[in-house]
Amino acid sequence: MSGIELFSPVAAVGRFFLSLFRPGTRTPQKKLRAQLLMRGIVSEIPEFLPFYICDEIGARHKGLYVIGLLLWNKGSIAITSTDFLPASPLTIELGAGAEIISALAVPVEDATLCDIAVAGTQKLVVSVDCINPGEYISIPLFIKGDPMATVNVSGRFVGQSEPIDCTADEVKAGWGERFANLFLLCLILNALPGTFIGGWVIYAKYGLTGFYRNQNASPFLMAPFGLGLTILIMFVMARLMDKHARRDIPEGYPLQSDLEPPLLENIKGMFRTVFFAKKQRVSTSLFSWGKQIIIPGKKAKRRTIDDWVV
Repeated sequence: MSGIELFSPVAAVGRFFLSLFRPGTRTPQKKLRAQLLMRGIVSEIPEFLPFYICDEIGARHKGLYVIGLLLWNKGSIAITSTDFLPASPLTIELGAGAEIISALAVPVEDATLCDIAVAGTQKLVVSVDCINPGEYISIPLFIKGDPMATVNVSGRFVGQSEPIDCTADEVKAGWGERFANLFLLCLILNALPGTFIGGWVIYAKYGLTGFYRNQNASPFLMAPFGLGLTILIMFVMARLMDKHARRDIPEGYPLQSDLEPPLLENIKGMFRTVFFAKKQRVSTSLFSWGKQIIIPGKKAKRRTIDDWVV
C-alpha cells in the first residue's frame, strides 16, 4: 500500500474543508449533471413459488428493481431543448445483465415538460423543454436482472464544458463514510491489544487500584483499555445472546446473524472503504440475502472529443 493511499482519508477531509472556503465562479455556465441517488428492491418472488410479477404488457418477472437517477442543472444558465444536438440526444443506457421495464420522469417544477422514449431494452432517450438553474428531474428506472448494473448517460449540447455523466461518483465512498469506518476500524483493532496489553501495563505500574481509584494513571493507557474492554464485552454479549436464541429453534436453523457477513469480512470491507474509497453494502435481496455487495468500479468520465463544447 503506497503512502498516497494511506493518507487518502486525510486528503479527502482536507479537500472538503477547502471547498467550503473556495470562492465560486461567477462566469455564467451550463452544468448539467446526471448522478445516481439510490438502488432499491421493488418486489421479489422466490423461484420455487408459482407466482410472478407482471408488467403492463403481460411480461412475467421474478424480480423488479429501481435505480434512482437525477438530472440536475448546477450551472447558472437555463438548458433548453434547442441546446441538445439532434444527432446526440440525452441518452440513458444500462450495462449488461439488466433490462429496462419502465421509467418515469418527475420534474421538480410541474410546468416542466419532460418525455422519455424507449429506444431498446437497455436504452432510453430523454427530452426536456427547459431546466432552469437549480432545477432537477428525478428519473426512477424500473429494471429486471442485475440490480447493480452500470448506468451510462451520454449526450451533447451547446455550451457544456464538463461531462454530463457523473454516475461514477456512486461507487466512491464520501469522506464522512470513510471517516466513520476509520473510527470503527480503530475501535475493533484496539479491542485485543488495548484490553490485554494496556491492562497488563496498568497493573504492572499501578496495581489493581490503577483500574478504578488511581488518579495518576495515564489517560493514554486508560482510554485504549476502556474502549477495548467495552468492545470485547459487546462482542461476548452478542455471542451469548445468539447462543441463548438458538435454544428456541431447531438445530441447524439459521439466525439473522448467520446470514450476515462474518467479522473478518466486515473488517476487510472497512479497510477497502477507508483506504480505497470503495462503497460496500450488505444485500437484502431474497436471492442473495446477507452477502456483501461490492459496488462495481466505474471510472469517472474524462474529456473526449465527443464532449467538446460546440
